[in-house]
Amino acid sequence: MDAHRLETYTSRLLGMRTRLIREVTTTEDALRQDVVAPGDATTMPTHPADQDAEGFDENIAIAQNEEFLLEHVEAALERIEGGTFGNCQTCGHKIDKKRLDAIPYTPSCINCAQ
Repeated sequence: MDAHRLETYTSRLLGMRTRLIREVTTTEDALRQDVVAPGDATTMPTHPADQDAEGFDENIAIAQNEEFLLEHVEAALERIEGGTFGNCQTCGHKIDKKRLDAIPYTPSCINCAQ
């Protein structure tokens, strides 16, 4: 992979990492605040069933997804540093440029992903 393309992917991944870190932090902060509803006189969390009605489970799923994506972005940045970015982690073949353009953090070629 040429240096310019690698620099482009690095820049995109760093931007994704920054955004995901911000989103994970914001979502986790919101979850912590939702554990104790405003006006409650206690620091004891409300029952999870009560929180579900307020979208608590949805926020947990969002946070987990963002953390999952962040792990993949971090791994892709490590592959760039290690010189293996753009190679399938399963079969070792080159990952198609279109796939990397769509999912720059992908660890596998389309054949292995299927």
